[in-house]
Amino acid sequence: MIIEAKKNYIKNMHHLFDALSPSRWLKRGFSIVTDSKGKTIFSVKAVKKNDTLSIQVVDGKINTNVEDINYDKI
Repeated sequence: MIIEAKKNYIKNMHHLFDALSPSRWLKRGFSIVTDSKGKTIFSVKAVKKNDTLSIQVVDGKINTNVEDINYDKI
């Protein structure tokens, strides 16, 4: 009984880690944006004009420079 409980726990943890995996989010169309130091960008307030950013998408990275910042919310 204890072994079955441990197997179920491990199976559930695997599903949880899979659901939270960054690669899973990238496959859904999301991206991860980082600055030149590798720090994740969560807000437009964290960047300035001419900053270099890296955008991780499912099949690679896009490197870009900030030309303009728009503070409009979604």
